Amino acid sequence: MKKLFLIGFVAALATSAMMTSCSKYDEGSNFTLITKKQRVVNEWNLVSMTQDGTALSMTGLVVTIKFTKDGSYSQTTSYTLLGQTYTDTVSGTWTFSNDKTKLLTIETGTTVTGEWTIIQLAKDNMKLKQFDATNNSTTITVWATK
Repeated sequence: MKKLFLIGFVAALATSAMMTSCSKYDEGSNFTLITKKQRVVNEWNLVSMTQDGTALSMTGLVVTIKFTKDGSYSQTTSYTLLGQTYTDTVSGTWTFSNDKTKLLTIETGTTVTGEWTIIQLAKDNMKLKQFDATNNSTTITVWATK
């Protein structure tokens, strides 16, 4: 009986340690059964953007990003300028960094890697941060369309 109690106690302790361990992402969940890839593969709408902590206006701007299971992505950006609506579409490939803390993108026709630090990665929302060459940061928050 003592042996069963000890095994149960150790199992409960191990489970507790796993559930309270630090998340890989600053604003991430501590526990999920959905893989990181499964969480990224989706169609996303841009809902907010900040530059160096200052919110940028989203008026007239619609950005949709689709990440697919095969490692490709497409981004459609629509914006209105002086009453005229413009739409740009880019595509390329995506992957994770080795430690899965960054989302890496390469636009088709270029060799430049876009590197986004993952701040939050959930089934329905994702938050990414990117630094430019002068160490200015841009943070985007996207929500799943499905």
